[in-house]
This record gives sequence, structure tokens and C-alpha cells, in this order.
Amino acid sequence: AALNQKYDIDHAQLIGRGKLSVVHRARRRVDQRLVVLKKIQVFEMGSKERSECMNEIELLRTLQHPHIISYLDCVLEDNELTIAME
Repeated sequence: AALNQKYDIDHAQLIGRGKLSVVHRARRRVDQRLVVLKKIQVFEMGSKERSECMNEIELLRTLQHPHIISYLDCVLEDNELTIAME
């Protein structure tokens, strides 16, 4: 499903910016849970950076620990990879 169907991105609040990413706080539409959306400009990455990014997502998917932010979802849309986290 499209990002704006899953998350209320129209009312998202900017939290921070990085070299290739922007982080917002938004609500998941299905349950109104507050989430963090990290939008990454994958088209601006080299192949090594892209591979490292995909490895990070795989690692986040498998980690479950009370002191580590939980991975919730991932959407690739319009050359942007968006990772949803708690």
C-alpha cells in the first residue's frame, strides 16, 4: 500500500535531517499509533550505500530488545525508501 494510505504524512512533524534522509513523527492510520518515519533518498546513493541501507533494514527487522527501537514497516515509493519505527 502507498505510504499516505498507511500513515498520516500530511500532519507529520519534522524531527531531524541527515545527509540522505529526513525523519518525521507521524501516526499510523490503522491504530493511530505514533511512529517515526525515516525517508531515505535511495536514488542518490551509490551501490555500496544502498547495500548497507538494505542490510540495516534486515538487521532492524530481526532485532527485538527493550532498548532498541523496533522496526515496523518499510515502503519504497518515488525513489524514497521509508522505514517506519516505533
